[in-house]
Amino acid sequence: MCLNFLDLESNFSKKVNEWEEILAYYDDYVDDDEVWAIARESKQVPILANIYQAILLSKIQYHFCEDLGSEEVKFWTYINSIDTHLHINEIDILTFDNYKEALNRAKKNLN
Repeated sequence: MCLNFLDLESNFSKKVNEWEEILAYYDDYVDDDEVWAIARESKQVPILANIYQAILLSKIQYHFCEDLGSEEVKFWTYINSIDTHLHINEIDILTFDNYKEALNRAKKNLN
């Protein structure tokens, strides 16, 4: 029997490659040790893909705020395996270009 929660690729959002590209822009990535540190603390059987995506989106949010120089940003995330989403200031982040668009708009709104 194959346990689906261990099949990471089938549990990732289709957008995960684009989100990884955003992190790569900042020379950052999600380390396996980060995922395992959270998984070990879980009281229930962890879904590793959800842990990975949660860390990934958290790091994107961190870099966005750092790049912007402000934490006054409206983030909305929903993490549930393939149904995982990231919105920044109401822009659905599907691609690296969407991310740059959200960052440019946020910078304009600060001025």
